[in-house]
Amino acid sequence: SGDFVTMLATDFKPVTITSVRLQERGMYPHALEKVVYKIKVGTKRIFKRGYDKVVKGKKCLVVEDIINSGATVQKTIKAIRDAGGDVVGVGALCNRSGGTVKGETLSVPVLHSLLNIRMRMIKEDVCHICREKGEKSVRTDLGKGKEFLVRKGLL
Repeated sequence: SGDFVTMLATDFKPVTITSVRLQERGMYPHALEKVVYKIKVGTKRIFKRGYDKVVKGKKCLVVEDIINSGATVQKTIKAIRDAGGDVVGVGALCNRSGGTVKGETLSVPVLHSLLNIRMRMIKEDVCHICREKGEKSVRTDLGKGKEFLVRKGLL
């Protein structure tokens, strides 16, 4: 169809795929564009520095590492649509919502995850582990533990 698929990689570093490997798999290496530049303004996601022009009029596939509540991916979808892009689907390595986040809830034609699990999510203000063990129970080497401690003024 000649349309470019714009892959939006959020909050992770994509693995480089060489054009030779893409051609071996029957894909055209220049048919994909990667847009990895989006920023947060408060809780909103927006494109800066001209990247909105790359998205405008394109079919876009949002690629996430982990989906929990779906809030982050919904903000990314909104930023794409606000920039004039057409979100054709969402792919994720892991959907930890237990089935509550679906293509319909994200208002996209398809959501495909390699792994679908139910992971209990506990709000930070009622976390019994945090209450009992304090800040020492928070891992800062992965996830958003460090961001949490900074926000609470503990780091």
